[in-house]
Amino acid sequence: MRKKTILLLIAGVLVLALLVVVVTTAVYFPVRPGALALQNLQQTERGLTFDYLQFDSGYCIAGYRFRRDGSCLTVRFYGSLFPALSKGGVCRYTGEAAGEITEIRFTDGKTSVTAWQK
Repeated sequence: MRKKTILLLIAGVLVLALLVVVVTTAVYFPVRPGALALQNLQQTERGLTFDYLQFDSGYCIAGYRFRRDGSCLTVRFYGSLFPALSKGGVCRYTGEAAGEITEIRFTDGKTSVTAWQK
């Protein structure tokens, strides 16, 4: 009886771990850079704003992260299957000397594409 209880407990923990992985993947996942396009860039010395268009359907953009390397700004977008997490279609970056940015790249961590170049 004790072995059966321990086996059921282990199976329950494994099922719970699998459920956490599945739900986390549905909530927040990297978006393929070719699935987005940049439009309406507005750039100042203090920041920049642009609209992004999404070509894929079935998910919404839930967030993004920036990485600045000299004059290049890399944006990594994250998608979600839950529309309530949508960020809309505008991306805002505020940073020191944002006016010096001459290239914006979209990435998913594996591949990247140039979305805009001055």
